[in-house]
Amino acid sequence: MKKNVGTVDALIRLSLGFLAFGWGVSRMSRKGGGGLFLTFLGAQKIAEGITRFCPLSAMMGWSTRDGLGRERKMPPSTNYFARRKVESPSPVPPQAQAQAEQERGTMHE
Repeated sequence: MKKNVGTVDALIRLSLGFLAFGWGVSRMSRKGGGGLFLTFLGAQKIAEGITRFCPLSAMMGWSTRDGLGRERKMPPSTNYFARRKVESPSPVPPQAQAQAEQERGTMHE
């Protein structure tokens, strides 16, 4: 069983699956069996979200994962948890520091 459901798709399936499952159970408790289809549909979507495999997509040859079997990577600009190297500032040479102090002194005069 090869995974063919991406992360975002799995989260959507889980969310809608729990919604349909809960709605079906509540309808069954009120009407005595009226929400059986919704309960089974919700359970199926929950299972697809957990296992990340959809039999219908497999039969059709569809996949929400990239062609290499990996998840699509987010660009680095949107990855908030990426480690970024922060370089320490380079020390100022003494001549440049003296020149800057001299310029500051002449500007205020």
